[in-house]
Amino acid sequence: MLSERALLIGELLEEASRIALEYYNSPGTELKEDQSVVTLADKAIEKYLVSRLEDVENGVYVIGEETSDSKSLSYIEQALKKKAWIIDPIDGTSMYSAHIPIWGISIGYAENGVIVDGGVFAPCTAEMLLSSGGKTYYSQPGTISDIPKWRERLEELSPVTSEFNGKTVIGEGQIQVHRGRFTCPNTINVFCSTIYEGILLATGRHGALICSSKLWDYAGVIQSLYNLGFASTSQTGKVNILNREISIENYKLPNAANKQGTFSVQEAISISSKLEYAQRIFSMWEPM
Repeated sequence: MLSERALLIGELLEEASRIALEYYNSPGTELKEDQSVVTLADKAIEKYLVSRLEDVENGVYVIGEETSDSKSLSYIEQALKKKAWIIDPIDGTSMYSAHIPIWGISIGYAENGVIVDGGVFAPCTAEMLLSSGGKTYYSQPGTISDIPKWRERLEELSPVTSEFNGKTVIGEGQIQVHRGRFTCPNTINVFCSTIYEGILLATGRHGALICSSKLWDYAGVIQSLYNLGFASTSQTGKVNILNREISIENYKLPNAANKQGTFSVQEAISISSKLEYAQRIFSMWEPM
């Protein structure tokens, strides 16, 4: 049985998917200062989620991709000390705006600076990944018409048991593509959607991931991967986002010295079903 929080996350993901699909044929794209794409759907979904989740008077905050820059340092500090929802209204906006169906919505939930729940939904394939009560649930690929059926389509996932070898498919982030190369025989897939990479990892279709994304890109999948026993590391071994901590050790957070913190990971990270596999990725990837 799904927890009350998991049911809320699922319902919010369903409604956010409906909003995203309303804008799908006319997304209204524009470039942000960092040259990433934002659409009308991003803004509409974040506005909706904030209206449903934020309750500052009762110590509930929202850290969202499209609104984090407008929040004060005090707001962010309180969010990381109390209860916080971390949202990415559309992860994979460039895919969404180009009608490539590998994009989705991410909602994570943290208490005292530690992510404890979350869910992601890829509307075009109706794949949901959802944590609840220390377990991870997943809905198999379907179609847009299956979006309202997410409750009955969810099944509990078991940990991935496949070995890491030359047949293992590796997911790679955009920054790693531009700044390095793989020296291995493995198939490398590059998607502009961290949440879909999380789905591929959890279901064993990808055996590892290397990327340099931001807090809201990971927040919805972290607890699900944690439940399944996945491991994360970085090139120096200092960053471990699967300890679930929203800390300065893991992320470039706003602080008194750097009020414009980007929320990106401190350094490139890798994720796999075992720590030795995650560590192996950095011996296969060569920075340029």
